[in-house]
Amino acid sequence: MKVWCRPRAVILALVILPAMVIASAVAAKDRPVTQRPALERLSQRYAEWLQSQRPQLYFDLLSATTPAQRQLNENSDIQLIQIDEFNHPFFYLLDNLNAARTISTDDVWPGGSGGLTLTGSTTAAGELGVWDGGGVRTTHQEFGGRVTQVDGPIPLHYHSTHVAGTMIAAGVSAAAKGMSFEAPLDAYDWNDDSAEMAAAAAEGLHVSSHSYGYGAGWYLNGDWYWLGNAEISETEDYGFGFYGEASEIWDDRL
Repeated sequence: MKVWCRPRAVILALVILPAMVIASAVAAKDRPVTQRPALERLSQRYAEWLQSQRPQLYFDLLSATTPAQRQLNENSDIQLIQIDEFNHPFFYLLDNLNAARTISTDDVWPGGSGGLTLTGSTTAAGELGVWDGGGVRTTHQEFGGRVTQVDGPIPLHYHSTHVAGTMIAAGVSAAAKGMSFEAPLDAYDWNDDSAEMAAAAAEGLHVSSHSYGYGAGWYLNGDWYWLGNAEISETEDYGFGFYGEASEIWDDRL
């Protein structure tokens, strides 16, 4: 098993999955009591499914010393997550969008046209979460001690910190002001995201942000990598829009 790598001289377009997914869940305290066990079962199902997707090949690739695979393993913007049913590696890729530019969040802030004066100040601990490629710099001036790194210790990552800022930055620097600028935030890495998110929803998570997606097609990491399954096609990746078992689990979640 290998990840395909082409010389830099090959000029090809890179296309990846949509970058920004906002997943929301009603807090456990607001649900009928019967929903909490369902969320806990969902968390367990996802944990067991992910474990089944990590055979020995997964660990072999993470420890591989071949130049092409080592180059991927050393890049914190891409992470091997699982091995699919075709015995092919699947990766998460970072690709953040500035959501605040498109949804007019300032309309609901104090002084905004919505007249709602929302700041996030009434958000309880555990109601807002972020899953991303590494640790958030919790000491950043924009957070004021409001970020709790749940997974740890893990290396800090600029992208995780950036997305956390998009969500809750106080506006010490006016241009950095986040959407819920007085809210607390729980931060996680992305390795067990679905199981952790379901478990957090059972405990009261309202909203979570995930600014990443499955890698598909070509990926430039020094060399061009074909993240699709070469045994199926070397030019078209079935992964774009593919409805797999992970999607089915979410659709059958409750």
